[in-house]
Amino acid sequence: MKTFSFWLCAVLAGAILAFCGCGKKEVAVDVPEIEGVKVDIPKLQRTFETAAGDVQQQVSATIQGIRYRTYDRSLEALDSLANNPSVTADQKKVVNELIESMKQVVAKSPGNSGQ
Repeated sequence: MKTFSFWLCAVLAGAILAFCGCGKKEVAVDVPEIEGVKVDIPKLQRTFETAAGDVQQQVSATIQGIRYRTYDRSLEALDSLANNPSVTADQKKVVNELIESMKQVVAKSPGNSGQ
């Protein structure tokens, strides 16, 4: 009987430990900083990860414009997203936040933003 109780306790302890370790863990994502302004590109990507193809193209154009410092193109793509009727209110909120960040980046960037 003592052996059975021991094994029962061991199995229960193992099950508890297994379930405690199976929780979804969020990974902290660093928000990139451009010209001293935090531009939350990962949040944009997460928000639109299940969006339709045409919307995904605008998100990609935004990211490409940021990557290659063609900020005017990024702002155009963001404007298209903000005015797209298939974009939800939550998605538009993220887009508007990014537009404000990009306006700050353009204001702080040296030279013409379209070069």
